[in-house]
Amino acid sequence: MGNIQLTRIDDRLLHGQVMTRWAKGNHIDAIFILDDQVANDDFMKQLYLASGQNAGFKVNVLTVESAVGYWREKQFDQHNVLILFKSVAMMARAIREGLPIRTVNVGGIGKRKETKFVINTVAISLAELETLESIADRFNVEISFQTLPDSPKVSLADVRATY
Repeated sequence: MGNIQLTRIDDRLLHGQVMTRWAKGNHIDAIFILDDQVANDDFMKQLYLASGQNAGFKVNVLTVESAVGYWREKQFDQHNVLILFKSVAMMARAIREGLPIRTVNVGGIGKRKETKFVINTVAISLAELETLESIADRFNVEISFQTLPDSPKVSLADVRATY
């Protein structure tokens, strides 16, 4: 049975910090990008597959539905997995559909309309904050905000207090 070692929301998905600091520091051997749009974009999918494999990781780019199916059928084989989501909504959907995620690191979401920075690299809307709180409460998921492994970890409660 595989293990979900780390789950991260980062709208840049697979980049140098994820591979060198987060994946290698958590003994990851497989990176699963769960994003319906990316999974259905052959060009982007090939870019992510190639960049991850060049760094020595098995990379899968999956829809949420196929990832949930893979978990139910094979529990991600024997892999130590880093799951990457591009958005709060996609992460919430995966948990609601049955992925057994217990912790989520929110590490990079760029500024958009109707969002505010809650840490220096994460801008979320009030609706996204409420979704995170709902997932944390309903599914007993620990959610924190942290850019890099050695930067301060900010709790969901602390983010709420300053929003």
